[in-house]
Amino acid sequence: MVEEYKKWQIKEKPKLIISIGAQEIPDNWRVYLQTVYRRQFLIDSIKNILVDTGADGVDISWTRGHLDNPKDMEVYTIFLEELKKQIGQKYLIFVEITPQSTFNERYDFFRMNKSVDFIIAQGHRFHSHNKAFTGHHSPLFMTEDLSDIRMTIEGFTSELVKRGVPKEKLIVGLSAEAMGMRLMVGDRMEVSAIEIGAASSTFDFVRRSTHPGVVTQSDVCHSLQKNSTVSKFNPKIGVPYLIDGPEFIAYDDVRSIQLKTIWSSMNHFGGIALFAIEMDNIAGECPVGKPYSLLKTIVDAQTCDTCSRSADQTASDLNTTTDVCAEAPFHVVCGYNLAMKNGTDSMEPYEIPYQKCTEIVVEEAMLDADGELRYERAAQDPLRDLVKFHAQRKGTNSTKLVSAIRCKMTVEEFSKVINDRERFFEKISSHMKLFGFSGIEFRCNDVITQETSMDFSSMLEHLQIHLKRTKNPKECLKTVGIRIPAQTNNLKSSYDIPALNKLHSVVIDSFSSPSNYSELLNPLFGMGLGGDSETLDSIIKNWINEGVSPRKIVFSIPAYGIWQKFKNSFDHGLGQPVEDSIDLLTREQLCKKFKQLGIADRRFVYEAVGAYATTIDDEFLSYETPETVGYKVKYAIRENLGGVAIDSLNQEDFNNSCKTGPFPLLEAIYSNKCVV
Repeated sequence: MVEEYKKWQIKEKPKLIISIGAQEIPDNWRVYLQTVYRRQFLIDSIKNILVDTGADGVDISWTRGHLDNPKDMEVYTIFLEELKKQIGQKYLIFVEITPQSTFNERYDFFRMNKSVDFIIAQGHRFHSHNKAFTGHHSPLFMTEDLSDIRMTIEGFTSELVKRGVPKEKLIVGLSAEAMGMRLMVGDRMEVSAIEIGAASSTFDFVRRSTHPGVVTQSDVCHSLQKNSTVSKFNPKIGVPYLIDGPEFIAYDDVRSIQLKTIWSSMNHFGGIALFAIEMDNIAGECPVGKPYSLLKTIVDAQTCDTCSRSADQTASDLNTTTDVCAEAPFHVVCGYNLAMKNGTDSMEPYEIPYQKCTEIVVEEAMLDADGELRYERAAQDPLRDLVKFHAQRKGTNSTKLVSAIRCKMTVEEFSKVINDRERFFEKISSHMKLFGFSGIEFRCNDVITQETSMDFSSMLEHLQIHLKRTKNPKECLKTVGIRIPAQTNNLKSSYDIPALNKLHSVVIDSFSSPSNYSELLNPLFGMGLGGDSETLDSIIKNWINEGVSPRKIVFSIPAYGIWQKFKNSFDHGLGQPVEDSIDLLTREQLCKKFKQLGIADRRFVYEAVGAYATTIDDEFLSYETPETVGYKVKYAIRENLGGVAIDSLNQEDFNNSCKTGPFPLLEAIYSNKCVV
């Protein structure tokens, strides 16, 4: 294995960690550690292995059996301290821990935190195949249905954090190995009625391999292909299981692994460890041609608390820039609706959190059939107030003021306007100069068709040339961007991709509001939603596949929530029929809803990265949270995207009505965009 690793030719190799001790029984560990001489002999052996293999670190695993007494704890702790002193900072030290030894208080975490780099919590050791009742070895969530709620990944990690383990040191251990148990049920027992907790044999074991109870992912796949097999996903604990004849098989699949990985990322843990990777269908046997499904899911779903940009871009680059005209390495685009008198969601210019936005997009000027740019009469005074306030701040920050432009005309009229270029460019330039805008953002999807696409692309290119040629030497170059609806899958049918890549940014607008069924607001992934749901991830990947540069893509995060009314009173979940009416709720309105009596259920849909709530009055609410927003920001950084946009500041909790701090979603963007 080590020799194969050395021959592995890729741009960036993962670290090589040598694992020691997983197969040793407790008595052997006691022999190795009970005296100074024997501990030193073991440490010398470890040092030699690290040097010979060129490994980056060592994983210490006293996990076969438990640490049974305080003496075990003491000698184990001393060994880890001595090991750290002797291998210094050159090598990483991982240590695996079990839930059983943790709850028996057999680890000194205060001292361990100083001597190890990472602690791997074995989140796949909560049940075994020889128990007298069925169970799952790796449940995620705590639920009252379990006999001991601590024996879950959520319960285990919560206990570790309470005992002082820093989250950034904590790695959640999962496994590709499934667990088989033989059922003890009567002939009349309906297979569909079998649940976790059913009686199982303690002596007659499932044998799919040389080891009793061990089941591979390929074995699971073969069982699922049988018509007689019944499979279930238990949302209360976040894992699947199946019944294949007399066999009860608990396992992890792509959905549960994605759920656990996103949950771990949202909780800011140090990472994921996947045990028994050799059981992850590595030969692509079943499913055919899909090896390493669980590992690939972890890679696609995990986000990190450290920056992962190109080598020439440091973590601090994402937070600050000294040149006020420099392109922001990560855009935080803040939508702003002008504060009209007696208008809803009215927010004054002085309330705008400039320091947390790279640009303020003012919504929105109307481009009419005469080529004129106009605001509603009621918006003109608030616009002047905003312009005046922004001008007063110009020397104190680099936040840019951008004008959103909506094309209010027919396709034929649009074609005529943009082809009268000299006049059109003069109108755009005058508009930006009059109000002090640093850029514009076109919102003209309704009039961009196959017929107008080439003219529009040509106009964009020549507009940027015009802005560059007429640039004031004392000012920054004016920017041109575009916003496109999220449902636009086939970009090439209406847009010239090279022209989009020359723009300042290409913003994916928020999803249009659902109408017939209860749907998650702004889902990132489709896992757990059923059907072929459009998601941010699928749209972003489609656009990139069509040729759009990832660094140009900015996606929207709605600050509002959606309200819908169920048609029935008995099934309140996702995908259920709802009335035609729909409301958009501000953060303040959402908080008022949550404070009222009658909230029946509030939950995260981790695998899709969304949240919703239901009420006893048959209401459905879906919304973003600081946790979902934080994950999406980390996703944008991981995918090397241009940034995120919040729509809009007016619908945020800018008055701190919810008592969690003003602008909680924007604060989540700002605090998660990079950790130095």
